Amino acid sequence: MSRIKLLPLLAILSALLLLAVPASAQEEGIIQGQLVNKTADGDSVDKVPVTLKTFVGQAEQGSKEMATDQEGKFQFNGLATGSNYSYQLVVTYQTAEYDSDTIVFNAGETTQSVTMDVYDATDKNDKLSFHASQIEVYVGQGRLEVIERYLITNEGDTTYIGSQPIPGDGRNSTLKFNLPSEADQGSMQFSDTLMSCCVVLDSNNVHDTMAVIPGQKVVVFSYQVPYKSSEYTLSKSFTYPVTNLALLVEDKGASVSSDTFVGGQPVQYNNTSYIQYIAKDVAPGTPVTFTLSGLPQATGQALKWGGIAAAIVVLGVGLGYPLSRRRRVAVRAEAPAHADRRSELLTKLAKLDDDYEADLLDKAEYTARRTAIKQRLIGLNQQTGKQNRA
Repeated sequence: MSRIKLLPLLAILSALLLLAVPASAQEEGIIQGQLVNKTADGDSVDKVPVTLKTFVGQAEQGSKEMATDQEGKFQFNGLATGSNYSYQLVVTYQTAEYDSDTIVFNAGETTQSVTMDVYDATDKNDKLSFHASQIEVYVGQGRLEVIERYLITNEGDTTYIGSQPIPGDGRNSTLKFNLPSEADQGSMQFSDTLMSCCVVLDSNNVHDTMAVIPGQKVVVFSYQVPYKSSEYTLSKSFTYPVTNLALLVEDKGASVSSDTFVGGQPVQYNNTSYIQYIAKDVAPGTPVTFTLSGLPQATGQALKWGGIAAAIVVLGVGLGYPLSRRRRVAVRAEAPAHADRRSELLTKLAKLDDDYEADLLDKAEYTARRTAIKQRLIGLNQQTGKQNRA
């Protein structure tokens, strides 16, 4: 066969190969959706910017943006549907950011539909409360390990975006947690619901800057408090009303006296013995004080404590949220590896869904934890965007 006759044959074969390319490579995927404002008599969802982020594996590979129509609808066309592609929708509505679950196209699928709930934003916090709070105290040689757990409730139908800028930072504080004056901030650890990008530490306070959407959110953090004598008084207050407050002191022989708490019943959780005290309806700003007596003298030994990874259920509320033990320094000083953190969060989200499908979680816990992870992803996206614009 001559070279002249071979060339048309190769052209025909090439055309046939192009026709055989799977639909995913031809980018026929469609993601369509609608924003729904869940606030009663809420504002319009017309002309709201919607960003679609594309990921290949775990790496972000660009984004597209469009605005919603009068009904809050949007549609992205020409998307790759291969198994290594995934997508995420990000919506900024009245300064609060919302994101979708990870979107993928299964084999044979070319269209995915998404409904995203948004809410009017508010700078009023009258619907926020600490529905339940729990203080755990673990006794060591010369140091106390204190774990604070919160079930935060937004009972309204608006998203709280804060009203007071944090001095030296500029962002609004949405959740503020007061620390005892002697707390060692360098020893702090945070649960997955407090992201390094969105947490600010100042004098005796922890600020979260993420918007608080309607519903519930679990927050956990810990710190150490040094002491020098056999008696120590811990005093703190809360920035929001606390409906149910529990104090659990590890039972190592120290006695507790307090005008705030009542009870003093021995209990056991996760193979650890505690003395449990209860307080009800603590008003914002009210000092919560208790004194520990009979503490062991400091010997320089490392504090040993445990049981925080497992849930401790007090007052009928599950407040067991694992702490991120890798972070033992002030969070603002740490630059997170965004791609790794995003991959970790997506993995946690998938496992959470699997556990719920397997009936390992009740709906309330599943919803609270899923919302928390999604809020962390939103915060990570915000931080990534700021660094990219810098």
